Amino acid sequence: MSLLALEASGVRKVYAKDGQSLEVLNVEQFSVREGELITVIGRAAAARAPSCTSSALHQIRGGGSIRVYGEEVDGPARTAA
Repeated sequence: MSLLALEASGVRKVYAKDGQSLEVLNVEQFSVREGELITVIGRAAAARAPSCTSSALHQIRGGGSIRVYGEEVDGPARTAA
């Protein structure tokens, strides 16, 4: 059995537009095993959004938990310059 590479739970994002809430993302539970491929399908405007990586999820999420290989991540990886 392959390793669990990505887990997301309770990840959601809501924008306010014209005084109303617009929910654009609601992931109750999601996981991807090492070697699996995923596709995200959405409206045409979504093609201009960042690619669906764990760091991109952190840029758009409004709450919840994201784990990469079992470790909680709180944003994109920081690299030394």
